[in-house]
Amino acid sequence: MLAKFGAYFLTASNFVLTDAAESIVNVFASSFAFFSIYLSSQPRDENHPYGHGKVEFFSVFIEGLLIGIAGILIIGKSIYGRHLITDMVTSIGLVVGLLLINFTKILLLDSVLSIFVGLYILYTCYKLLRRSVAGLMDEADFVVVDEVLQVLNAQRKDEWIDIHNFRAQKYGNELHIDCHLTLPNYFDLNRVHEEVSLVDKLINNEVTKTELFIHADPCLPYCCHYCNMPNCPIRSEPKTETIPWTMDRVIRNKKHFE
Repeated sequence: MLAKFGAYFLTASNFVLTDAAESIVNVFASSFAFFSIYLSSQPRDENHPYGHGKVEFFSVFIEGLLIGIAGILIIGKSIYGRHLITDMVTSIGLVVGLLLINFTKILLLDSVLSIFVGLYILYTCYKLLRRSVAGLMDEADFVVVDEVLQVLNAQRKDEWIDIHNFRAQKYGNELHIDCHLTLPNYFDLNRVHEEVSLVDKLINNEVTKTELFIHADPCLPYCCHYCNMPNCPIRSEPKTETIPWTMDRVIRNKKHFE
């Protein structure tokens, strides 16, 4: 930014001044991003039991908003044949446009290329704002859920009758998963704890490091038709169906027979 303002004082170019003024926005956004990295690395406290990771979404929101404003200004200015640079992408586009104008002598080409660059910036703005809003609204991370389900289906134990009310949330770089695990109702507390720990270790070892909150549910007689538990002393009917753990089943807050 200082170099650009120095170039403006040397050249008195309005174009250079525009680029230098835009750099102020970049410095502000980068400074807030740097602060968000520092804050998100702080340990949990009483006021923030899930940590401070969500500050990153505020940083992304601010950056996306600033980029969006810059993109709109680029398109608006291009209608009058003027130029406004927002970042490296637009700078490259400007250089290409000037070279093409120099060799083709088509002055309108610069404005057309600037509009395309502006549209690209707006698209980038949309992605950043979409990511920020998704994080702030605790939108489900379906990619993580799908990876977890693949591992659980591949290494599913007979004792794990079903999994439901499955939710995954990200707080900065920390992932939190909570779900309900249906187990045979005659298991004692030690056995329940053992099975819950196995699910926890499986996800952490095979998918990603995460903090799990697993609520153990006792099985009901209606679970028997899809339960694979051998030599069950309370079975009321034989197993007749194998129900895979799919996205639509595990996210519902009810056992698979309901």
